[in-house]
Amino acid sequence: HNDYKQIRGNYEMNEFNIYNKISDIIKGKLNPDDILTEDDYNKYNIHKDLSKSEINIDYKEINDFWLSALKNSEYFYISKLEQKILHYLKDIKIELHKNKIDLTLIYFFDENEYFKNSIIKKHYFYNALNEKLEKSEFDEILWNKEIKFKENKEMNKKNFFDMFNKNKVTKELDENEANFLKNDFMPGVLEYYLNLVKHKNKKKDIDDNIL
Repeated sequence: HNDYKQIRGNYEMNEFNIYNKISDIIKGKLNPDDILTEDDYNKYNIHKDLSKSEINIDYKEINDFWLSALKNSEYFYISKLEQKILHYLKDIKIELHKNKIDLTLIYFFDENEYFKNSIIKKHYFYNALNEKLEKSEFDEILWNKEIKFKENKEMNKKNFFDMFNKNKVTKELDENEANFLKNDFMPGVLEYYLNLVKHKNKKKDIDDNIL
């Protein structure tokens, strides 16, 4: 059983490294051509008849990538005001802890008018025996103004920023959230950005209040 956990932990660590490389490409920090070999170009006929050495593309940051992906995922209810705030979300990283079971989601924000944080982290801690979530810990958001997000009760979905609201967090919600982010959203983030994932229900827009 311990060998299985070790193997799975190593596998997930490699997976997370791939997700983080994808996020570097999204930010324009990493050129996709830098991680592809000449064999990749030949095998997949990338850029048609050009060789890897002949490729010179200036890759730009993809604006609102994470906002679009989160909105299209429809896991959270993202209100109009949250959409404005998430315009400043520039990256999401996932890190596996040394014990290879606990994990951390790290959200990077540009300077904005809504809160002071540039980085917001949420940690998920699991029971090593049954692998159930035991607790979560997260950074306090230092809001510049008190904000009350409207909820969409019809869809029974929590707002994105409820993840960091101690009055809204429960162990069940955290476990579902962690499973979605680790096993669904991060691996499929490109599909979510391109809106290739089908959903049964559509959300209605609800206004928010800045107090």
